[in-house]
Amino acid sequence: MVMGEVASKTSHFLCRFQASADLVSSSSSSSSSSSSGNMTEPSKVIHVRNVGHEISEPDLLQLFQPFGVINKLVMLRAKNQALLQMQDVPSAVSAMQFYANVQPSIRGRNVYVQFSSHQELTTMEQSTQGRVDEEVDIF
Repeated sequence: MVMGEVASKTSHFLCRFQASADLVSSSSSSSSSSSSGNMTEPSKVIHVRNVGHEISEPDLLQLFQPFGVINKLVMLRAKNQALLQMQDVPSAVSAMQFYANVQPSIRGRNVYVQFSSHQELTTMEQSTQGRVDEEVDIF
């Protein structure tokens, strides 16, 4: 009789463990898809990460100019990031679609791109507030 109780409890535990594992698996897969940048609404502004100090403004411009006119570029050196504003959303979408299949790289360093949560970059006295290291307006 004792063996039957152990088998019953073990079976119950395994069922609960499997249900918990399924829950963790489904929640981690949904959270990974939302953190990939694919869930962000398309924008004229592209967020570029892993922008090392050896990467210059012309390097970034060269990476995105094939897709359209670039209006603004903000280098966030302290964070190894950049924000780039294309002239229109379709240009930014073209760049993002291309770099979804091809890993963008500058000077041998992989950079990572996604749509910004901002629809447009506004010019204010940001550099005096210490938030922006360099800003370049492209006309």
